[in-house]
Amino acid sequence: MKTIKLTYIVPIYNVEKYLEDCIESIIKQGVESSEIILVDDGSTDGSAAICDRYAEFYMNINVIHKQNGGISSARNIGLKAAQGEYICFVDSDDFFEENFADKFLNICEKYSLDIIRGWYAIYDEETKEYQEHKFPDISYANKVLPGYEFLKRSINEHANEVVPWLGFFKREYLTKHNLLFPEGIAYEEDQLFFLEALICDQKCRIYQSDLEFYAYRKRVGSATKTPTLKQVQDVIYVVEKENMLLKKYSLSSNVKKAVKRYICSSFYQLTSIYGRINIQNRKKTVRMIPFWMKWQCIWNAYDNHQRLKIFLFTFARWLVDTVYKKRGL
Repeated sequence: MKTIKLTYIVPIYNVEKYLEDCIESIIKQGVESSEIILVDDGSTDGSAAICDRYAEFYMNINVIHKQNGGISSARNIGLKAAQGEYICFVDSDDFFEENFADKFLNICEKYSLDIIRGWYAIYDEETKEYQEHKFPDISYANKVLPGYEFLKRSINEHANEVVPWLGFFKREYLTKHNLLFPEGIAYEEDQLFFLEALICDQKCRIYQSDLEFYAYRKRVGSATKTPTLKQVQDVIYVVEKENMLLKKYSLSSNVKKAVKRYICSSFYQLTSIYGRINIQNRKKTVRMIPFWMKWQCIWNAYDNHQRLKIFLFTFARWLVDTVYKKRGL
């Protein structure tokens, strides 16, 4: 039986408008002995039918239909069914810009990698324009690093991208350490998964390519969506779980410092949520945050600007609200 080199896992929920673009961009990669797992997470539009149609035509496409459980649940089910040596997660409304998979696989085999990363562009659905999103001047481009060293450098150089769809993960590495996405949350789930992937094994080998290959679709109206208190709960949950990793793994003081800054970046998302959430929920947002978490993230902030913003958000909410009122927010 021929070895499957690469498994694409695509969680799908009500994306019939974009799904064909996504699948076609995967097929065009043309990797020999690859498989595509389409996980229909209880879609109520035509997404399920599109999946089945492609599976009938392509022998290497498998479809899993399941009850709606969220993107983490869909990814985990796909991961458990995967047979490829490497895993590539793909969001179903995004697509690949260019052929990259063979290049990445060759690098993985050459350096015996556990993780390989690339860069992406933001595709604005309304303007049809691309905005490059990469950090060309980082010190670790096109280098093999231990996971903990990658974490330290990406944090220190403000180039920390945690999304799982920016490259490949070795399946054996994920299964060995039982790395799964946290289910029951729909916000910041990537942060927790990627952090543990970097620090769970001191022998982790990761490579940061300078190739921009992925197109993240900025959908019309996505920027105007109002956050919910559930998203606040999700961020708090992720920060708590990330803190638990500090005790779970034996880490040096320098790595712990980087992890704490990473955790602070997770917490920092709350300042963005606060500015967009309904006014009546702003007070609830701040009250939901544990006192220890506020001080820890102030202490471990990236810089004084971030530290000041977190302090004002958590302990001087009246001042922040005054600014928002003047701006009409």
